[in-house]
Amino acid sequence: MQKKESKIETMLLIFRQNLKTQRKKLGFTQKDLAEILQSAQNVQSRYELGLVYPQVDYLYKLSELGFDVPSLLFSDEDNGVYILEGHEQTLLDLYRECDNDTRLNILGQLTAAKKGNTDNSKNKPHTNHISNNHDVDMIVGSMTGSQKIEIKK
Repeated sequence: MQKKESKIETMLLIFRQNLKTQRKKLGFTQKDLAEILQSAQNVQSRYELGLVYPQVDYLYKLSELGFDVPSLLFSDEDNGVYILEGHEQTLLDLYRECDNDTRLNILGQLTAAKKGNTDNSKNKPHTNHISNNHDVDMIVGSMTGSQKIEIKK
């Protein structure tokens, strides 16, 4: 039960941070939102402090005002926190159990699969050679469009 509570606490932390960020980007004050959503300003403040869990109707109203609700709930790119779905967590766990050669092979296969999904016949793919983890980090950080990876042993 403790793991589930921890995940909910993480989601609430992400929500409160993203709510404040998006509110400011959209040009709303807490008072503005309170008036538009017909709630008290202290309710808005409590959402941003992480003291109140968002209700579905509240999230729906935010979406009508231009808020990106999935991002509010699941994305914390500024702090590197991501909520993974079950299959994503399984994939990550299995990947972490692999040795380095297997990881490089998986990365090459995923990159080739992605290239196959976004293939543009006008552009020849750029080839990268991977020989170690440092190369993997550099390539993943700089990959665009129609690149593919060849793995050297």
